[in-house]
Parts: sequence; structure tokens; C-alpha cells
Amino acid sequence: MKEMHKVNIIITWACVAVLIVTTILSYGNLPKTYYGLGVMLLTGIIVTILYYSKVDEYKKALGIVLIPSYAVLIYSASVNGNTVAFMASYITLGMAVRYFNKKLIK
Repeated sequence: MKEMHKVNIIITWACVAVLIVTTILSYGNLPKTYYGLGVMLLTGIIVTILYYSKVDEYKKALGIVLIPSYAVLIYSASVNGNTVAFMASYITLGMAVRYFNKKLIK
């Protein structure tokens, strides 16, 4: 499970980087740009701290998936909607699917 956590942390930071770049390129020097950047950076930091904390593995998995999911919603609301944020919500859904037990699905 630790390997899945690590991959999801990498995916989270990649999404943070993509959303930061697209926000800057789309909105320039506006207050909503800085609010969106703050939300995404804070998300990456919180998830990374959670990864290195001594919390139960299942609670880590839940936090690593749910925190970015909620952050994408907050980000989207702060920048008045964004197609990139909409696509990022599917990425967080994919992160959650990785934790499903294949034996239970079959």
C-alpha cells in the first residue's frame, strides 16, 4: 500500500504543477489566480505531510485521495470554473480506484 501512496503523492504534485501553470497562463495577475495557487500548494503540502506521518495506512489512503478531491472543487469555485479542474477531478477519481481490492471487484 505504501507504493500506491507514493504514486498518488507524485500524481498529486503533478496535478498541482499543471493547475498552477494553467492558472497563471489563463488568468494572469488577478486575485483569483493567487487564491487558486494557494489552494493547490496547500493541498500538496498537506498531502505530503500526511504521507510522512505515522497515521494508519487506511486513513492515509483516505486523506491522500479525499484532500485533493475537495481541493479541486475549492479551486474550481475560486477561479469561477475551469475545464482543467474538471479533468483533474477525474484524476482524483482514478487515484481512488487504485486502492480498490481487485479480489473484491472480481
